[in-house]
Amino acid sequence: MRAIMIGAIAVLIAPPLAAGATLFVTSAPIRAEVMINGTAYGPTPLLVRDIAAGPYEVTVIKPGYRPASEQVEIVGQGVHAVRLRPQPDLFVGSFSAEQTIIGSRVYSRQESVFELPSGTYEITADENSLRLSPVYPREGTLRAARLTTVAAGLAAIFATAEDLLIRDGRSFFTSYLPSPATFAVLTVTAGAAGFWIGLAADRRAYEERMAVNRFTGALTHAEAERGYLESDAALEAGSLSRALGGYSRVVAEGGDSEYVPSALYKSAQIYSVSGDLELAARLLEILVAEFPDVDVYDRALKLLGDLYTSLSRYGEAIDRLEHMVYYDDLFDREDIAAQIAEITALQEADS
Repeated sequence: MRAIMIGAIAVLIAPPLAAGATLFVTSAPIRAEVMINGTAYGPTPLLVRDIAAGPYEVTVIKPGYRPASEQVEIVGQGVHAVRLRPQPDLFVGSFSAEQTIIGSRVYSRQESVFELPSGTYEITADENSLRLSPVYPREGTLRAARLTTVAAGLAAIFATAEDLLIRDGRSFFTSYLPSPATFAVLTVTAGAAGFWIGLAADRRAYEERMAVNRFTGALTHAEAERGYLESDAALEAGSLSRALGGYSRVVAEGGDSEYVPSALYKSAQIYSVSGDLELAARLLEILVAEFPDVDVYDRALKLLGDLYTSLSRYGEAIDRLEHMVYYDDLFDREDIAAQIAEITALQEADS
């Protein structure tokens, strides 16, 4: 955990807005790009301070997911939270065959977790292998267009040959022009061919969009959720080391799982209880700077205030407590103000 989490803390700087309320934007999964009234603000979870009152359209965009939006009305100086859950356009699936064949590529059992774009797949299997083939949704129409084009083309050939070979005393120009029937057949052939070509191009584009990739994340979303819940159970049972191991793995390998911010907070809690206050503070600083999730933001700042007070870093303790937004009902402004006053007295006495 130490080697993974200790590093530079990137602070998100959002485009400036007029003084006003506070807005949290969270998504599941996290690390989705946030657009507020068409302006990019960075990835979720996101905290925007001093946003002016008024209507806003908040949209989150993430590759592999459909964009999700919500209208929010910012009123007064309060704290507002937008929670969005974009629907996936891909499925992460695991296959247990000795080898999985997708297109011309062969994957071993150890590489059997894949990102599958949403769609229909044809799956065939034998004793040792599994083959996945995306099915073009208009395959039946494409085949019908191909047959229609071939049939109409043959009819056009026969009709044109009849026009060229049969003479009935007409003039040269009249006899060599296609008859109305031939013209109609040629028109149908051209239309069917154009439709076929268009569908074929659409099929190629579809196959490019349906490119299947091997899943490179250490944990799938389901595995991250299971690991987090198992860690919660271990924590409730009093097994701090086991819980910390599970939370650490979710943080380090969970990728864009929605459980990463909470796992990071609970890891810091365990370190603080275990006496490693410096590491606990470092994790919490990363949390509030890079993962300002509305559910743990106030708790992280409060714990930071307590940790820095214990470390005699009074100025930092006061600063963190002053940044609380009081979205969490667990905290009261008057209580925090009293704590800040106590820390200020300690700071003056220490100086």
